[in-house]
Amino acid sequence: MIRQEDVKILFKEEQALKYDRKDYLKFHEELSSKDREITILFQDQPIFDVLVPKGVFNPYGGIAAQAFMSGILNKIIDAKGKRVLDLGCGCGVIGLCCLFKDSNKVVFSDLHPNIMPLKNNLLIREQDEVKVQDLCVEEKDQSYDLVFMSFPSRSIDRQMEADSYEIG
Repeated sequence: MIRQEDVKILFKEEQALKYDRKDYLKFHEELSSKDREITILFQDQPIFDVLVPKGVFNPYGGIAAQAFMSGILNKIIDAKGKRVLDLGCGCGVIGLCCLFKDSNKVVFSDLHPNIMPLKNNLLIREQDEVKVQDLCVEEKDQSYDLVFMSFPSRSIDRQMEADSYEIG
């Protein structure tokens, strides 16, 4: 059974937020209004830090990414030795959990051009890839053992601007 309470997402620095989860859109617009560093904890132990770039969906206060992370970290979802595709990866917390659990390779894919700092995360290895693309259009000749896609997600017919915030 997935235990979301096993995973916590904390800001590295104290953050005063104007909105809360009750106003979902404004809450996530505010979270994504600037670069923010977060720490992922599993069973109250810090396991990694990640930069959430401006405009990229921030998993703080969300439930979908937290549920996936809990499943991976509790080994309900076995990522060890697997080829993983993280669609709509945002800041990459789901794929990073797979790396933490010894996946063979992770491809991080998102529409937003601001995901590229993910390449600098200390968990990223030479075989892992970070790609700005529409879903997995460029992956047609590849196969994966695990594919993650958090909601909300959608396809758009134009390139996103680096300073935009759009759910999806």
